[in-house]
Amino acid sequence: MEILEYDERRWDELREFFRVMNQGIGREPDVFRWKYLKAPAARRGVSQFLTVIDQGEIAGTLGFTECPVYVHGQKLLSCAFNDWYILPRLRGKGMGDKLIPYFINRPAEIKLHFLSSPPSIKAALRHGFDQLHGIADHMEYLAPARSAMQCAWRKATRRGRRRPKMKPHLKRLERLDPCVKILGADDSQINDILTRCQLQYPFACARDIEYLRWRYLEHPKDLGVLLQFNGDTGLPQAVFALAWRCTGVRDTLLLADVYYDRKRPEDLRRILQFHRRAAIAMGANARSIYTGNMELSQAAKASGMTHISERTNGIHNSSELPLDPAKATEWYTSGGDTDYVS
Repeated sequence: MEILEYDERRWDELREFFRVMNQGIGREPDVFRWKYLKAPAARRGVSQFLTVIDQGEIAGTLGFTECPVYVHGQKLLSCAFNDWYILPRLRGKGMGDKLIPYFINRPAEIKLHFLSSPPSIKAALRHGFDQLHGIADHMEYLAPARSAMQCAWRKATRRGRRRPKMKPHLKRLERLDPCVKILGADDSQINDILTRCQLQYPFACARDIEYLRWRYLEHPKDLGVLLQFNGDTGLPQAVFALAWRCTGVRDTLLLADVYYDRKRPEDLRRILQFHRRAAIAMGANARSIYTGNMELSQAAKASGMTHISERTNGIHNSSELPLDPAKATEWYTSGGDTDYVS
């Protein structure tokens, strides 16, 4: 068995592997390349995708997303683990223990294992990960009857769901609230806002404008938009993203990567109100967030969303800075840190 960096010449073989594993990303090479070959870290020459070669064929994959994080005000490197798949014939043979070291041995000080399945989280816990609780889904179903009818129609006719686009809605979004505009401030101003907001938390994914543009504006399926919330002076006070969550049968509008001043909770309430109006105006069946931030969770519930499910996650800290997984409510993360927009 070998672990090799992904080679574009093996795309057809990788596509067949994804087909066997019933993973839709195999039908969308443009999404795969955006996710792993055009990400900010990949642009700087960091390998983001490995393949497991067994008996001359691709038998598994390991995907990574590398980004900086702020931990108690210090900027460290984090690495998230995703798209970990193994052929059924290799399962139950200790593959987790063989492959997890390829994750742990990456240079990032913080390893994040989001949305883990029970077998993979068990393997991670055996290798020094701590279980991370408190990160959960919240959702409001805006049109349950229409959603049920669409689902029944698709099953009866075997028709797939047409993936929604974001660009047709941009002008409509700007008419919903005079203080919300399509992101237009210069990069340095936005990066200052992002840094200032993230440093208010003991732990925060250190997003910058390069990462947000890649995540939401460069996605080949036009799923996202970046918005700024302007204060009384007309200057941006908060930055957030909306993205179509393309899983299941519902067209769900995800509120993601919300950066706001914790001293101005009224801004967060206004953004949640905007999120609801946007989802209704865009014809979404539901709206959702995915967060471990207590303030954002409470604001979501106050605006009509309900707790759906809590996820199993893991974290491995090899830095010298103390981190307490029990304080997950102070860990700033939201939908942008998941694969929902993929």
